[in-house]
Parts: sequence; structure tokens; C-alpha cells
Amino acid sequence: MIEMAFEARTIGEKRVFIVRLRGELPAGTTGNVAIGEMRKRLDRFLSRSESLPDAFIFDFTSLTYYGGDALGSLWLDVIGKGVNVRCVASDQNREAINGLNEMFGCRFQFPIFDRLEDALANI
Repeated sequence: MIEMAFEARTIGEKRVFIVRLRGELPAGTTGNVAIGEMRKRLDRFLSRSESLPDAFIFDFTSLTYYGGDALGSLWLDVIGKGVNVRCVASDQNREAINGLNEMFGCRFQFPIFDRLEDALANI
């Protein structure tokens, strides 16, 4: 089971949305179904917002993730709307997230940080 939590912050004059994922993302079809549900929740969250944020941070530090490309659809949707994306990764998932980030090409790449504070400072 994957938990998904949303937080809105203001950093100076910039609005930042933070999405935290917690749990283990299963490989294969089961993981794809879980990501599909998360995309729906993300879409509902964005549709309730007055406007898009200046930046979006995906906090994956509490997510066990070994690979698979479905996770990338979360940030592709956001980048496609013209929002800057940042990511916070753990030692466990950094290599897989970085590989996925590189796979999507330079148009969709974003910085990956070790700590949320560092990602927020880089908005």
C-alpha cells in the first residue's frame, strides 16, 4: 500500500506543492495500478487548487522503489503543465529514480536532492 500526502507551502513569493509518497511500490502491473490511482489523486488535488504552483516537489524518501517507468508518469503530468519539478530521494531509491529521470530525456529532467530543505532552497 502506498500512502500519498499533499502539502502546500509559500517560499518567499513562490507557491510550492509537496507530494510525499510512503510505502513500497510493487514492480510490474501491481505497481502500475498503484501509480494510476496516485495519478487520479494528484489530478484531483491539482483541480482543487486555484492555480498551478511555481514548483512541485516529489518527496520519495519514504518510498521503497526499485524500478519501473510508471512512477515517472507522476512528474511527466506536472512538467507537461509547465511546472518546475524537484525530487527528494533516499539512498535506497536514488539510483532507480535517477535512471528513470535520465530515461525521459532532458526536456523532462529535474534535480534530485537528499533533503527536502535542499529542494526547497533550490526553488
